[in-house]
Amino acid sequence: METLLSFSQNRMWHHLTFNIPTTITHSNKQQIYDLFLSNIFQYHPISITECITKICRFYDTNKAIDLINKGLDAIKDSHMYSGEFNSLVVELEIYKSVLMLEKDDKDVSMSIEENKNEEVSSSICSNVDVGKNACKNQDLDKNIVSGISYAEKCVFEFKNIEMNDKVFSSYNFLSYKYYEKGGDYENCVWKLLKYMKYVQKCSDNSNVCNNNSGDNNTCTITSDVTSNINISKESYLILLEKLVKYSLISKNFYNFTEINTLHEFDKISPLLKQYFQLVQEGNSKQVEQNYQQIEQLFGNHALTIRKKVYYVGLINLCFSQTTRSISFKQIQYNLNVSDHDINSFLLEALGLGLLKGKIDGYNKMLYFSTIVPRCLGEEELDKMRWKFGNWRSKIEEVIEMMEK
Repeated sequence: METLLSFSQNRMWHHLTFNIPTTITHSNKQQIYDLFLSNIFQYHPISITECITKICRFYDTNKAIDLINKGLDAIKDSHMYSGEFNSLVVELEIYKSVLMLEKDDKDVSMSIEENKNEEVSSSICSNVDVGKNACKNQDLDKNIVSGISYAEKCVFEFKNIEMNDKVFSSYNFLSYKYYEKGGDYENCVWKLLKYMKYVQKCSDNSNVCNNNSGDNNTCTITSDVTSNINISKESYLILLEKLVKYSLISKNFYNFTEINTLHEFDKISPLLKQYFQLVQEGNSKQVEQNYQQIEQLFGNHALTIRKKVYYVGLINLCFSQTTRSISFKQIQYNLNVSDHDINSFLLEALGLGLLKGKIDGYNKMLYFSTIVPRCLGEEELDKMRWKFGNWRSKIEEVIEMMEK
């Protein structure tokens, strides 16, 4: 603290803001909070942003939001420095929005717990008590709307703003939280997948999961909001499991191979991993056998998973064909689709845009020209390498023969 005070007294603002994140602890956080705010209008906007995003995790949600608000005021009112600081404002606004959504979650949990503790038998509950509880719920609803509304404003207002990779990852995380709140699993998956891929990119660049360090519980990668704070493996796995779950219950179809190659995929819930792999393989028979368990795990979304596995199975079958056609008989045998359902099944697959082609009902054949792209597995990549190697050797033989 003495060093920080010396920097402040000597008006060494850059040194002050640069050293605060490495000096702050839970024991001195209030002193640093007061010291940082006492001269906040003297700091460069970049220093304000970097310092705030690094120290906010030491404070409770309300205080962190208050700190961000003061930082935003200082950046917007800055007359000491020239330049465009819109990207810094966007970064702090995104951070603030995520914190507001998290605050809503905490408020909901606390309200539910309070209601449980204060619950009385309905037969003796007075109208006054009911009115009090109604007021509490109304206040809670207002807070939730406030957090979601602010997130909605940020998601759509910042959609077309140019951002660097770090801020864009924060934007994707905020978008994921927003769409998750609204139950829009389709957009939720796209945004969370982008965020997770950025996390993986950071981990690949900096050997993030330090297995050699002896610490298996933390990863020095991005936090839920910025790349300046560590994220625990537990938090990372929670996000990964959500990504897997939402990709299954979403109505959209994804590159499942891309998802199961993310770091730590093997460490997710065994049951969730099993069902994900069944869908990825298009194993409709196994899904039908385990459908009751899938219903218990996914509830009303189980039917979506059941439909999805059949369509993924069809895509995989089409990929395995050497020609651009496949017989009804082959589809029915592999996917266990009845004669009565085969035509409507194929029509729906075409309607979903999973493949393009035509159905020959007379000859009972499906002809396709395009299949929805997907990542290839290791075995498929090995086969492709062998094919290219084989073609190359044949071409080299022809060239050698012609030269002679």
